[in-house]
Amino acid sequence: RARARPFSPALPPPQRAMAGDTQEAVLAIEVRSLPHSQCHLSSGGASRSAGARTLGEAGRSVFGAYESQAPGGKARPCTLRLCWMLVGVFLVVTSLVCFALTLLWIETAADETKAVSDTHTDIRLHYENVSERAIDALLNELVLQDMYVERLAVAEYINMPYLAVEMLGGAMDQKVVTVEGMDGNVKQLWWLQTKLPALEKRFAWGGIPKLESVFYADKHGFFASYSNECANPGRSSCSGDMSYALYLRPPDDLPGGTTSPANASAAVAGCSQAMCQLSANMTLEHVHYYMADGLTGEPRFLVSHQEYDPRERPWWKRAVGTIPPQIVWTDLQNLKTVRPDVAPHGFSVSRAYYDDEGELAMVAGATLRISHISDILIRRVTLAAQNRPPDSESCIFILDDTGRMIASSTGMPDVLCEGTACSGRQQMWNSTGSGLIKQAVASLLQRFPSGLAHLNNYAVHVDKVSHYIYSHFRLESGRESSENVGSEPNPSTRDLRWIIVRAQPITAYEKQILEEKATSQQKSRVAMANLEEKIDSKELVTLVLCGCFLVAGALGLSCISWLVSRRLKTIANQMDKVARFDFSDSNCGGLFEAGAKTPGSDSSTPELSPHRHSSKIHEIAHISKAFHNMTSGLQSFSRYMDPHIVKLLVQSGQQARLGVAKAQVTVFFSDIADFTKMAEVLEPPVLAELLGEYLEEMSGIIMEHSGIVGEFIGDEIMAWWNAPWDLGTKHTVLALSAAMQQQHRLGRLRKHWADRGLPEVRARMGLVCGSVLAGNIGSQSRMKYGLVGDNVNLASRLEQLCKRYSVGILVDSKTCDEEGVRENFFFRTVDLVTVKGRTEPTELCELVACKEHVTGTPLLDMYSSFCNKFAEIHELYRAQDFSGALAKLEAYRQIWPEDRPATMMQERCRAHLECPPGSDWTAVEHLHEK
Repeated sequence: RARARPFSPALPPPQRAMAGDTQEAVLAIEVRSLPHSQCHLSSGGASRSAGARTLGEAGRSVFGAYESQAPGGKARPCTLRLCWMLVGVFLVVTSLVCFALTLLWIETAADETKAVSDTHTDIRLHYENVSERAIDALLNELVLQDMYVERLAVAEYINMPYLAVEMLGGAMDQKVVTVEGMDGNVKQLWWLQTKLPALEKRFAWGGIPKLESVFYADKHGFFASYSNECANPGRSSCSGDMSYALYLRPPDDLPGGTTSPANASAAVAGCSQAMCQLSANMTLEHVHYYMADGLTGEPRFLVSHQEYDPRERPWWKRAVGTIPPQIVWTDLQNLKTVRPDVAPHGFSVSRAYYDDEGELAMVAGATLRISHISDILIRRVTLAAQNRPPDSESCIFILDDTGRMIASSTGMPDVLCEGTACSGRQQMWNSTGSGLIKQAVASLLQRFPSGLAHLNNYAVHVDKVSHYIYSHFRLESGRESSENVGSEPNPSTRDLRWIIVRAQPITAYEKQILEEKATSQQKSRVAMANLEEKIDSKELVTLVLCGCFLVAGALGLSCISWLVSRRLKTIANQMDKVARFDFSDSNCGGLFEAGAKTPGSDSSTPELSPHRHSSKIHEIAHISKAFHNMTSGLQSFSRYMDPHIVKLLVQSGQQARLGVAKAQVTVFFSDIADFTKMAEVLEPPVLAELLGEYLEEMSGIIMEHSGIVGEFIGDEIMAWWNAPWDLGTKHTVLALSAAMQQQHRLGRLRKHWADRGLPEVRARMGLVCGSVLAGNIGSQSRMKYGLVGDNVNLASRLEQLCKRYSVGILVDSKTCDEEGVRENFFFRTVDLVTVKGRTEPTELCELVACKEHVTGTPLLDMYSSFCNKFAEIHELYRAQDFSGALAKLEAYRQIWPEDRPATMMQERCRAHLECPPGSDWTAVEHLHEK
């Protein structure tokens, strides 16, 4: 036979290198499968294990009665095992003895156990009472007291600027402060800055000023302010003459329309000589920063000045915009000063005051810094904290009812965002770096889901999960909303709505509980130790007695079980395996199911020895020998038929009967090309060994793909799929996949046989999917399970036609149209013929390759071109366009010059061109030979 490989010239160098010596991988006269790919395709539920298979319709017609009689379908009689009977008697007797002995020490230990139990109960009750009293006292008194003092300290701090603004307003009402009296106004500011904090005796935290600054401004732009320099972080000391600063800004409009700085003092009425001289050196529209005398408040020297307009500040706008006039708080802001190194963040409290005519006279105000509030929290402003060391696991912070941070004992980074991108931005509670802050606020929101604005005035919560105590107090100040004027104040409408939150571990309050708990645990341990010591002594006696009975009984039972049950159990297990037709275990007399054998291996079936598991007991030895003979016969029987069918017959327990039924199956035939010539040149032993290896490998692949090996006819193999087992709708995919894998395995075997000096072996295969009669065929005394029908003959004819067209695998077009076939394989139309014995035309197709293993590779386009171009040639040929078909054939053969179907088609086209056919011509070739 010609062994042309038409794809080899067209393969690019990398693909030829990949193909190597097995050019069967490229489309050739033999198999067209990729190298190193065995085309394993999934077919849904078709490929099932033998134990999970179900009979198809044809199988049920033939084997339905057998399946119903399978061992698994019968209810086994209820029997008792010998070992179980012996063990049962032994356990009953032993249990009675153990029970009697156990009663001896249980009764004597009852009094001791009751005494210990009573003691343990008293300790537990006492511990619970003490714990409840301690928890109630600590949590309800200490936590609330601490939180109240902290709230009071913060309230006193923010109340000082509030009081200063009210006193400035009172001074204006008493005409102490007037728009025209600059000198008196400044002195009043100085009095408030120095004398008012001295009135507050309870606020005594060193380094934190009670009043940071007071100021006032009028509508002409005049501004005056005294500031405690202790508030500035750059100051190393707050004592001495230079502990205060004075900020002055002259008014905008001067009398006579002049704007000269030298005449600025003319706009300042009622100033003292020192003040007037000072004003003469002022620059209009600038605020001037002076260091002030610590005793008199008079300015000493000018430090710096810069542009400043008080009427543009938030405290002015909010105070002037509040009708009727009230004391108002601003939002958190940058407290702008003339010093570039001091730019603190804080709050301003201010109020607009009007004269008797209702004209705006001035706006008075004061400031406080959030950094100082944080300092107060850091120093733990509570009465209890003065006598308690700092607690690193606690946290006190303040936030408003929108969730913005005001102050925190964890530091200013949790209050104001740091960095160039967000410098000065107020932090939200969930954006801080403190996990304790997030945990505390989350606990609040969990208990008050409506939001922070709806919290109670104060509350304490003990979280048993996090072991923390969370408490809070509300702190509110400022004006009321316009809709609440004249009614009871609504706290939610105040300018300043703060929430002071404290998070503290429970361990800070439970020292007494822990001490009492430790004492109780010690007492309990002592009592339990005494009880265990007494019980252990009695248990030891019981265990010794029970152990003696158990050892004696176990020894006797072991001897009996070893003599009687060991071999019976082995035989029973082996019988159970044989009933399942399982010869894989070597304990079953060395039997195993015949499987695939690697070429060249020296493994062989071991000899079966009836004395391998002989017993000294005569009856057991006789049963073992009979079982061994039965197993050997069943194993030998399984080698004459497909093991799955033999297994079905054995498990049924019934005799086989004649009968067939229709079945939709895929039929497979294959034989070795030129086997007759091979038989002439090879010695019989060598030929038998070669043929055995071939049939072993090919049949193993068929069975791996759920196929049934029907019979071997010399070198020919007949197999089928989907009878008697139901393999689903894609059994044809399994059959084609098995054919591709056989050709691939045969390519590897050729290398192995070539190394041994054996001739080249190539196989031809034909497959047809269609309806046949499947069942037990023959006579009552001799029968086999097989197939009969037209499609069986057609499959045999297709296998024989492989020689005519020099291809490896042929199928008919109907088989190609089965479910899942064209999606997984490449097919090439070969010819349209009527085979011998049939009148209906059959379109022959060559199985070329498996699509799964060429997808994504250059071979995909090559295989598609190989199949599609030849299909176009057939279309032209069948349309009687012989010249067009001949032109395409010439181009086709330039790529694949040795392709036999193309050569045959070219010869036909030339013949028809020389002698045109008549009008009754068809493209069907009538074959009269097999």
